Amino acid sequence: PAGAAYDRYRAALESNPQDHGTRLELARKLNEDNRILDSLGQYESLVFSEAQLSQLEVEVGELVQARPDVPQARRVLGDIFMREGRLQDALDTYRSALEQL
Repeated sequence: PAGAAYDRYRAALESNPQDHGTRLELARKLNEDNRILDSLGQYESLVFSEAQLSQLEVEVGELVQARPDVPQARRVLGDIFMREGRLQDALDTYRSALEQL
């Protein structure tokens, strides 16, 4: 993301894209700044790298509760459940996201 507030994160991730701690901090900062879709993009990157899944489940779950109007958050939560092997939870979560569209 552009902007001085994100320069530190951008520099760290450019030098090491696998810096999961920095990526998680960036996702939190974006969420705090109400840049929900950008935040979800960062969470999604972490999901696909299978980094910190239990922490991601908590944070994205809280985001779903706080912003039930954002189906993309439910999709990312479904992706987390898939990576954790919780197939029925993933399917239920994907369905609820589709119902919002």
